[in-house]
Amino acid sequence: MSPPRRRNTTAVAVAATLIATVFALPARAHQPALWPWPQQIYISGNTVPVDAAKFEVECEIDNPCPTKFQNELQYYADLVRHSCSNSVYPKANNNDGDDEASSSSSSSSSWDQDGQKIDSCVVKLATSDDALAIDSNQTFRLTVSSDPYPNCLVEADNMYGAYYGLVTLSQLCDTSNTTAPSILEARIRDEPRFAFRGFLLDTARHFLPVSYIKRVLDVLALHRYNVLHWHVVDSESFPLQSQAFPDLAEKGAFSPDAVYKTEDLVDVVQYASRRGITVMPEFDVPGHGSWGKGYPSLMGCKDVLDPTNPEVYTFLLTFLKEMLEIFPSEYIFLGGDEVDTSCWLKNPEIAEWLQQHDMTDAELFDYFWQNVTSEVIPGLEGRKVGVWQSNKLDIKPTLLPEGSFGNVWQDPKMMGPVIDGGMPVVLSGTYYLDQDNSATAAGPCKAYAWQQTWKCMYQEEPFDQLTQEQWSSLIGLETTMWGEGVNRFDFEARVWAKAAAVAERMWSNQNVNDVAEAQVRLDRHICRLNLMGVHAGPIIPGFCSSDVDGEAW
Repeated sequence: MSPPRRRNTTAVAVAATLIATVFALPARAHQPALWPWPQQIYISGNTVPVDAAKFEVECEIDNPCPTKFQNELQYYADLVRHSCSNSVYPKANNNDGDDEASSSSSSSSSWDQDGQKIDSCVVKLATSDDALAIDSNQTFRLTVSSDPYPNCLVEADNMYGAYYGLVTLSQLCDTSNTTAPSILEARIRDEPRFAFRGFLLDTARHFLPVSYIKRVLDVLALHRYNVLHWHVVDSESFPLQSQAFPDLAEKGAFSPDAVYKTEDLVDVVQYASRRGITVMPEFDVPGHGSWGKGYPSLMGCKDVLDPTNPEVYTFLLTFLKEMLEIFPSEYIFLGGDEVDTSCWLKNPEIAEWLQQHDMTDAELFDYFWQNVTSEVIPGLEGRKVGVWQSNKLDIKPTLLPEGSFGNVWQDPKMMGPVIDGGMPVVLSGTYYLDQDNSATAAGPCKAYAWQQTWKCMYQEEPFDQLTQEQWSSLIGLETTMWGEGVNRFDFEARVWAKAAAVAERMWSNQNVNDVAEAQVRLDRHICRLNLMGVHAGPIIPGFCSSDVDGEAW
């Protein structure tokens, strides 16, 4: 029987004893396959027995957790229960000369098997506020100790930091001890390197059911992604219901069954929030558009809106205001890339308008954004805007309201000019997941190269493309899973392990970049995902217990 649970005095002070990790510890069988690696960590080498069957997560009595978090306590407890009950250590041929990597654990337990066990972890929050914001404080402190008896404490500013602490706790399970589940004794202080950690999900090219999107969100949250960039519509289809403009989906979706109704959108947003993820919708303008399938009078040419038509701006304002009621994200993404402005010249009415206004097609593009900024964005209740930026300043920062950001999707070297133009950036160009997953790609890593491995993504240091003065203007990174050649049947194998590699670049210290060490941890992490039922692809030859029994959580 465990002693009474202490809720605020058992944890040893963390800050004074942690060591800052400017390097990653070598992975051994008795060391945790933490992913991503923490900013600060101390591991004693001891383990503490855990009662996996009865394990619970509970909030400190004197500091009640928000209701939204309390409703998820069972989910967090299950993460630990399952992790401490399943072996996640593959017998991999790592080719790293490390014979210890597949050996039995050499860590020692501070307690006998018939002694006391950890059967709960207490969460202590500084605030009960459950408001979700991309730049909120996500710092947490995790203590697993055997002094004076087995205990566990997660301290965080808010529920979202606590969530990351509990995920980390689940990865501390020392399943190399096959006789009794245990957790590594550790003290961890952690926080993200970048506030914006995005994942682009494309449902315009292939429809993904809501149930599958929730599955995607679950796995993203395990890797501490906090923004779902939902590329919900594009030229190919408009699978989103609008009450104001019903023909958008009725005439633009692939099928009547492939439509996200309003209640579906709300469901996804609320579910994502429970996992600490903000849903940032994208409605690309003026190009990449299927608006014309339902409302052809809006179009100036194929897939591109008509900037000379005043009804376009009224339409966009009405539509976007409707979407604001569904998506509470501080950002709304308006695209703006890959517009063939020459197509406007082929429209006789637009060509005549250009001649009357002594304007070129390129200037018409700027005219469009000037009107969006003056007529549409002021009605969006203070929302900030995200746009694409490629190998040139597609959209001049001066044309957009303050607080807008540019997503650099081609050459990372373009980040500097965008920043110098007055716009903070998110980098995605190096992290395209729809590319070949080959582990034998030849040649140097290149941005937007077809063959690009997880190693290339892992080694890509975004600050290398910036001056130190520009660093603070890089607000985050984003992986992109464009959907032209992927659907729910091959999605996970295409995404993982690449997205995991980038997750560590997004979160961990800049100096955690040893590929050989990361490979050992990532291999074990992929096995963990497989045991959870995630169809992540292996990165090296090896064996995981899920290969045999076929069972998952």
